[in-house]
Amino acid sequence: MRQPSPTTTDGTLLSLRFIYASLALAIVLYVLVMKLTPPKTAVPINPLIPLVLGFVATTNFGAGQTIRSRKIPPAFDTLRAKPDDLASLTQWRTGAMISACLAESVALFGVVVYFLGGRVIQVAPFLVGGLAALIFWWPKRP
Repeated sequence: MRQPSPTTTDGTLLSLRFIYASLALAIVLYVLVMKLTPPKTAVPINPLIPLVLGFVATTNFGAGQTIRSRKIPPAFDTLRAKPDDLASLTQWRTGAMISACLAESVALFGVVVYFLGGRVIQVAPFLVGGLAALIFWWPKRP
């Protein structure tokens, strides 16, 4: 079966969904790695670290949503009229990829907190938040 070209709407949608699914799977694998690997430190984490990373994570969510709102709707407007417009496909892909990377970075903050000695209650919001953002921002057809 022939795969859609990445220079078409269907090809871009397929590749973005594959990337988002891979990033979501990576978050699940982070949990597995944390379950199998104990943190190296016996000292509890400074409570300020999860708070600062939580602030940065919130900023990442805001930046991701801002980038999506500026890049994706204009690209969708053009793609509805001209489905294979290369500039609009690039704009859509760029907005989706940047927001996906920002969501994934939030989950990685949780991994950092864990390996610095954080407890599950401190790590879980980062992992759940990153996964929720990937699901909420899942690529949709224009």
